[in-house]
Amino acid sequence: MAVITTFVWALATIVSFASFFLGQALLAGTGHAASLSDPGVARAVFGAGLYATAIAIMGLGLGAVCRSTAGAISALFAILFVPPILGDAIGGSVQEVIQRYAPMNAGAQILSVHSTQNTLGPWTGLAVLGLCAAVAMAAGLWMVHHRDA
Repeated sequence: MAVITTFVWALATIVSFASFFLGQALLAGTGHAASLSDPGVARAVFGAGLYATAIAIMGLGLGAVCRSTAGAISALFAILFVPPILGDAIGGSVQEVIQRYAPMNAGAQILSVHSTQNTLGPWTGLAVLGLCAAVAMAAGLWMVHHRDA
């Protein structure tokens, strides 16, 4: 877990900053450029590495639970993509709650510079995603300890 966490965080953070600076170079002449000193921009760029790391930890935990690459990928995609789709299908006030706390939607708030109505704050959203990753990792550790011991 330490190796994956370190590698994914470092690589995703480097790629995020490189993408930001490349994007700003392309936007420089349009008047739409942003600066890292603008409110929320540094958090969003740095948060992209944290977001990717949380997703990787969740995938690692699910991989330990499933002991199958295809199963872990399927479970990860189901956890990330199915709740927002179900929320849209259900509608009403339940939809708002599902959309707010779905792991992918909650964690993605760290990437937003401007918050929207009925969403979690950036750090709260990342904490929800982190909690989901921690639960997946704890389940994986428990399964490995009890099943593979």
